[in-house]
Parts: sequence; C-alpha cells; structure tokens
Amino acid sequence: MKLNIFIITILSVFQINLASAQRSDQRAGRAEIESQKIAFITSELDLTPQESQNFWPLYNAYQSELQKLRQSEKSAKLKKADNTLSEEELIAAIKQEFVKERQKIDLDEKYFELYKTALPVEKVVSFYKAEQDFKRELLKVLKERRDQGRMRSN
Repeated sequence: MKLNIFIITILSVFQINLASAQRSDQRAGRAEIESQKIAFITSELDLTPQESQNFWPLYNAYQSELQKLRQSEKSAKLKKADNTLSEEELIAAIKQEFVKERQKIDLDEKYFELYKTALPVEKVVSFYKAEQDFKRELLKVLKERRDQGRMRSN
C-alpha cells in the first residue's frame, strides 16, 4: 500500500514538473518571437535614439494592456465553450464578444494617438506595416516548420 502511494506521489510530481517545463518553454519561445519582432520593427522603422526612447515604452504599455484584454477574452471564451448555455446566455456571450472587440479598437485608437506623439505619422504607418509584415513572415516560417515535420513523419 505504501509503495502505491509512493508511486502515485512520484508520478504526480513528475507530471507537475513536466507541465511547468512546457509552460517555461512556451514563455521562452514567446519571448524569442517578441525579441525578433522588436528587432524587425526597429530595423524597418530606422528609429533615431530619441524616437526609440519615446516609442518603445508606449509599445510595451500597449502590449501589457493588450495582454490583459486577451486574458479576459480567454476567460469569457471558456465560459462559452459549454454547450448547455441557454439562448439568452448565448446572446449575452455574443454581445460580450462585441464589447471585447470595441475594447480592442478603443485600445488601438488610444495608442495610435500616443504613437503619433512619439513618432512622425509616416513612421507610425510604417510601424503598423512592419507589424503586419512580421506576422506574415512568422506565419510563413511556422507553416514551413509544420510542413517539414509532416514530411519527416511520413
């Protein structure tokens, strides 16, 4: 009996450590992507030292607020995943999605105005274009990796 409890305890600790390691790997991967994104944007915008000093704190604040918004979206989506919701609850969930989308638009507009205080409008436009270009390139790389993984497993 003691052996069974010992084995269960060991397996539980192993599972917790494995889950923690996976989260740590995911965080490291996200941090690496964010570093690459910042480097990409910096090279695309050709920021002066003063522009960098003014822009990057705003960008970081935007990312922080965006992360908070996404966290609240995740919790709302988890609640909607339940197929036992009534019609009224489904309607409320859809309306909550509209609220979240408005919040994202409001956040984008707020930071657009702030970015214009740190950079010339042309560079703000270039910033948005650079973000889109980076996302496009990242998706392309991820697709290529996925395709290579499929080819190796076949």
